Amino acid sequence: MLWTKERPATSVMPATSPAPERFRVRLAWYAVLVLFTLVYLGYNFRLYRADLSAPLCPAQNDSAALLSLVKSIQESGWPWKAERLGAPGVAERLDYPLPEHAHYLTLRVLSWTGNVFLAFNLWCLLSYPVVAACSFAVLRALGISRPVAFALAIVYTFLPYHAGRAFTHTMLAYYHTVPLILLPTIWILAGRLPFFRPADHAGKRKFAAWNATTGWTLLLAAIVAASSPYYAFFGCYFLVVAGVYRSFAEGSWRAWWAGLASAAWVSAVGLACTLPFILAQREQGANPAVAHRHWNEADVYCLKITKLVLPSGSHRVREIGELTLLYNAEEMQRSENRDSLLGFVGVAGFVVLCGRLLMPRAGTTLIGGLSALNIAAVVLGASGGLGGLFNFLVFPQMRCYNRVCVFVAFFCLLTVGLLVDKWAARGHRRRVWLAAAGLLLFGLWDLTSERQAPKHAELQKNHDAWSGFVKRMEEALPANAMVFQLPAISYPEAGTPYRMPDYAHLACHSYSRTLRFSYGTNRNRRWDEWHQHVARLTPEQMVRALALSGFEAVYVDRRGFADDGKVMTDALRRILGKEMLASDSGEQLLFSLTPIAKSLHDTLDPATLEREKNRLLNRPSVLLQDGFLPWAPVSPPEPRRARYSSTMRLINPGKESRQLTLSMNWQRHTNRDLEVHVSSPRLTVGRHDAVPNDRGPFVLDFELPPGEHLLIFEATPKSSGFIRPQVAWSATEVRLTTRD
Repeated sequence: MLWTKERPATSVMPATSPAPERFRVRLAWYAVLVLFTLVYLGYNFRLYRADLSAPLCPAQNDSAALLSLVKSIQESGWPWKAERLGAPGVAERLDYPLPEHAHYLTLRVLSWTGNVFLAFNLWCLLSYPVVAACSFAVLRALGISRPVAFALAIVYTFLPYHAGRAFTHTMLAYYHTVPLILLPTIWILAGRLPFFRPADHAGKRKFAAWNATTGWTLLLAAIVAASSPYYAFFGCYFLVVAGVYRSFAEGSWRAWWAGLASAAWVSAVGLACTLPFILAQREQGANPAVAHRHWNEADVYCLKITKLVLPSGSHRVREIGELTLLYNAEEMQRSENRDSLLGFVGVAGFVVLCGRLLMPRAGTTLIGGLSALNIAAVVLGASGGLGGLFNFLVFPQMRCYNRVCVFVAFFCLLTVGLLVDKWAARGHRRRVWLAAAGLLLFGLWDLTSERQAPKHAELQKNHDAWSGFVKRMEEALPANAMVFQLPAISYPEAGTPYRMPDYAHLACHSYSRTLRFSYGTNRNRRWDEWHQHVARLTPEQMVRALALSGFEAVYVDRRGFADDGKVMTDALRRILGKEMLASDSGEQLLFSLTPIAKSLHDTLDPATLEREKNRLLNRPSVLLQDGFLPWAPVSPPEPRRARYSSTMRLINPGKESRQLTLSMNWQRHTNRDLEVHVSSPRLTVGRHDAVPNDRGPFVLDFELPPGEHLLIFEATPKSSGFIRPQVAWSATEVRLTTRD
């Protein structure tokens, strides 16, 4: 077991360790646990009706993004670059930090199946036995009897939180890291401190750089940090809380130091995992248009006690579930916290932990410590809690505090296990078996239902339709042909344009093996700016530019247009003729660019054709970076708000200098007159301009040599006082046009 013989005198764990278990006995328990989990998962998800070579979710929204990620790992080994996305360039995914390297290693192993959908399904489903095994191991390490630990591990594994994220936020579905990080947390609560020896008879501790507790803490913390930023962040918080709680109990700073040092180790490993993204942004510049959060989102995605205690909306007893459905229907703000419920077993533990706060007693107990962690979780995650304050003052990226519910669930279930074992110890041995059976059966009955199962017939039909359509695309186009996708949706998190789900364009990438697609490069980067420029051209200019650039076809998803794509498809039919392919639903169309390409080759000599192609592909671009506040991909574009010091990155990918004009409309956001000094470290640019109170034009002519160059805007006079207003001015319709 993870709990070693080393135990401090003040530990609230059982005074005697259980007899050493034989390896075969422990292996048998884990084998039965995993087998039971898989069997019940197959029953609850009705997997006997499914074909695992077809995805267990539709290829849209976050599921489509995950399928594309699995495809990229299968083809390239790592998800940093998607070679077949972002055409005519390559889609880089370093602006959106996803440092879950443990999952990438898992997917590399699963990619050996050779089928992207089978690998994806196995990855999603394997989260269940992994969570069950880790939960059981930690519960046993904390002294819970085997039958009760078995039952509670299963109940914890089948929380609705798991089913709600298995196929959409699969990395979060692997919340096996929660009990792993809580094991050293509870050790600290109980007085078993990493980096310190057990207390002597005088109650004093001495520093010890290495011992069994320290080794396990460092190992478990590293696993957590490499698996999930969210669970690592919450784990750091609880490690510090546990240290503070134990320090007050002992009247010594050592426990607080142990918790802080453990949290620092988690943070260090997490920072190392994020290093590739940090280095890429240092080289390419920050990208405020991607994955930046506002601090007030912590109140939107907060933890709600009502969500914890209400039953599942898909409860087996419909009358019980209708109570939650009624609450959800009337709720002002709806978000992913709908699946954060604890179930009746967890609610019982939650009530005990809340009641424990009202019953102070001399000395410390494990339930008392769990009560402190439980209330700390609520204080962190609730609306207007410490999480919102942290986001406002420190770092706004950790916005979904409802995800702390899996920590609360473990506290509550562990409390139930401690109480059941204490009750069972007073009677016959059969008590613990009967109690475990009751917890298991009632917990599964309460938390799961057939309505959690994927709609296999509908998913299979959708899979067959996409497989057939993309297969026909590959038969009609040569290998490595480039396909321009319309509408030119921004990546990532573009929302739902009209009827088109987010990330819907990625379905083509997931089902294809040989074609290249334009969608998928990060917003506010060079190739995204190129795509947006081409899509803004008239249909005649657009198809000519695409044919010049080497694209073979135009793909249109009619769901992404206000008029169902009528204007665009009519224009393409007029220019290119009838579409070469249509999906079964008729919502996706493919037009061949061969007529335009042939016309260009017939009318232009090879030298002119190559020159025009190079000038188009090497079109200079302007990117808004440091100092510009995040903006959403809305239409029409919202103003690009800028701080007093802000930077634009100008890119000339060609081999010759270009004569360019930067134009925009700008407006000041301060009551005082504002002047902006425009300069560049490498360009001969230097001027002062007064920013107008109402929107006015800004035009700058300059010569741009090959490479990347910075254009720096410094606004004066700067705001005085302790708090400086963030926004000095804003820009709209930022354009970089050529004059040569």
